[in-house]
Amino acid sequence: DGKGNPVNRVAFLGGLSPEKGSGTALEMIEAAPDLRWYVIGAIGDDALAASGAKNLKKTGPYTREILPELLDRYSIDLVCIPSVWAETFCYTVSEAVGCGIPVLCFDLGAQGERVRDGGFGWTVPAGGGAAALLDKIREIQADPADYARAVQACLDAQNYDTAAMSARYAEIYTDLMPGKAQRKECFTALLQRQGQSAA
Repeated sequence: DGKGNPVNRVAFLGGLSPEKGSGTALEMIEAAPDLRWYVIGAIGDDALAASGAKNLKKTGPYTREILPELLDRYSIDLVCIPSVWAETFCYTVSEAVGCGIPVLCFDLGAQGERVRDGGFGWTVPAGGGAAALLDKIREIQADPADYARAVQACLDAQNYDTAAMSARYAEIYTDLMPGKAQRKECFTALLQRQGQSAA
């Protein structure tokens, strides 16, 4: 079942409804019977909920705390976010990256921006539909080195703690204000103290 390919098990995370790309997900599942598909989350689409595809496992709703265990249990290689609208943050990107699993999504909204800018996976043009997502999966299967690069980007992001975030904010603030040198130490100390309190 796809020996040698880095991607054989693909999960759709979170609630899947028409806005979140449930129709696209069902098209992908039906068009690629050689892949193992998982819907981890609630399904708000009658056609997808009724699907009896042999290559599809539906786990039902989950809590954030058990998601890492579910992704590990099913040996998920890739998280696909087929949302057809621009999201403002996209928590499923954070959840996948936090578990070290690369993401494939349409290049729109926060999901596209975060995946592209962080190197956490791949984006395809928003109008490409299921075919574009499947084509990209085939490209990923043919390029284990690129898949390994995306996994590493996800793992590297996990090391971005509050201290690193505080230092980055201090850089931004001091670059925007006059008298940078005098203020940098003050901003850094303040942000690190706030970061420690938040943690």
